[in-house]
Amino acid sequence: MAQRSRSLNDIAVPEEQKRELKEAFGMFETRKGKMSAKDLGPLLRCLGLNPSERDLEEARHELDVSAKGRITYADVERYIMSHGDVYAEETEDILEAFRVLDKYGNGKISVSDFRRCMTTMGDRMTVDEVDEIIKYAKSDGFIEYEDLLRELSESTK
Repeated sequence: MAQRSRSLNDIAVPEEQKRELKEAFGMFETRKGKMSAKDLGPLLRCLGLNPSERDLEEARHELDVSAKGRITYADVERYIMSHGDVYAEETEDILEAFRVLDKYGNGKISVSDFRRCMTTMGDRMTVDEVDEIIKYAKSDGFIEYEDLLRELSESTK
């Protein structure tokens, strides 16, 4: 017997999250229930997730991408149900990285250290992207990183 794919209706997911996924998918949908696989990153970011480029490459490989580079709503839904918590765990990883930069252990990092790390290490950001993030920081030359992550998280909801 063929295994039926799981959908949001099969899992205890709040109505609000179901609605958000449908709304976000609709923003990227190009043809009846399909979207371009290259829009997966922006879709996940609309949902408040933060996949790396490597995560996205793995997702595209895992998803049933059609010959035309399209994925269905059901594929995206299933993927998010099985992987969404992985991206949520990244918040703790980000906090841990900020703690490494926190020279005095006071919950703050200098704007210059933040800018240097974000533009030169890991998944590098552009100067404009970093400036956009710094706007959310209550800055006196330092960024309170827990507050920053909270602000950024709330801004994506």
